[in-house]
Amino acid sequence: MAFTVYKSQNLIYPLSMATNAKLDLSEIWLFSTFSKSELVQIRRSFTELKVDPERVLCEEGSVGQEFFIILEGTASVIRAGKKVNKLGAGQFFGELALLDHKPRSATVMAATEMTLLVLSQREFFGLIDERPALTKKLLQALAGRLRAADSRAFH
Repeated sequence: MAFTVYKSQNLIYPLSMATNAKLDLSEIWLFSTFSKSELVQIRRSFTELKVDPERVLCEEGSVGQEFFIILEGTASVIRAGKKVNKLGAGQFFGELALLDHKPRSATVMAATEMTLLVLSQREFFGLIDERPALTKKLLQALAGRLRAADSRAFH
């Protein structure tokens, strides 16, 4: 789930007023086929959120409606009551929640104070309604993801 935090393609956006780190949204598989102007629109749709330690960001089994990018801090990923992973700055989770109304596969809880970028499903679908061509690009990104998973499964 991690992606490169620093990148140079003129598609880099400041992550936060509090940090000098940069984020290339095109490194996130969901947005990998988007143009520069589309990435700018996506970036403007995110909301910055600060959370305290132990705040549950999403809960296993609940229906998800947000996508999160971690700017600062760390989070624990918990499945069936067991910690299975740790996420930090530059990593993301919940991207599939933008596409469907299915239950979350894990609980993600802030392990430290965190700063996040959050994109709601409503904002995301609003962008797709405004720019229907994004639907084709999303299908291309999904096809790429499926091909990669298929390749890993059989090689």
